[in-house]
Amino acid sequence: TVSFVQIPEIMLGLHWGVMTICMIGAAIAIYSCRYVETVSSMFIVGTILMFFSMCLYVLGSFDILPWNDFTANLIYLALSVEAVLFTSGIIQQLRF
Repeated sequence: TVSFVQIPEIMLGLHWGVMTICMIGAAIAIYSCRYVETVSSMFIVGTILMFFSMCLYVLGSFDILPWNDFTANLIYLALSVEAVLFTSGIIQQLRF
């Protein structure tokens, strides 16, 4: 298991700030899905995936979810998948 160091008070604001940014990105992705026809579905899936993984990471950081290897490394997994999805979305947009 991963040993967990208590979060300093300055990190509390950082975690909530990152969650807010991810929430804004997810809201933009959902708005784009409904009202903008040229947005790639890969962008929407990648942004929502990053939002949910960030939520799980922050909940694990505050011991609401169990802190284990999966929750500790969830950000890296989500960023990798998001990069692949965004690249696929750009390729999809260039083909049209």
